[in-house]
Amino acid sequence: MSYATGPDSFSLVVVVVVAVWYLYDYYSEDPPEPDTLEHAQMLYEQGEISLCEFERRVDVYEDPEAARIRSTVEQINGIDTSTSFTVAEHYDTLRELQDADTDDLENIHGIGPARSESISKRLRRQ
Repeated sequence: MSYATGPDSFSLVVVVVVAVWYLYDYYSEDPPEPDTLEHAQMLYEQGEISLCEFERRVDVYEDPEAARIRSTVEQINGIDTSTSFTVAEHYDTLRELQDADTDDLENIHGIGPARSESISKRLRRQ
């Protein structure tokens, strides 16, 4: 009767399968949703945005008033999360946004005359 001194084939296959599964699971995570704190963190860690830009985004994400502005503006047809984020960066309060005229809004990147009018009209009703 002889005894093998190394691992048997089955054990080796199991170890390799588990290792491959672990690596697949580790590298196949879904990327974070755009315009979230996690997304900004990922962009900063990958060197795609500066520390200054990362801090600016964190301020907008964590500010409750900015969240109010974004949720109000996102309800307007044709306004996406990226545009609402940009609007929230320009105004400190919802009242300040409500007091803005269409010319002020059009100075924001991505806001043209049609979007400016839609935002103004929506905020006058509140």
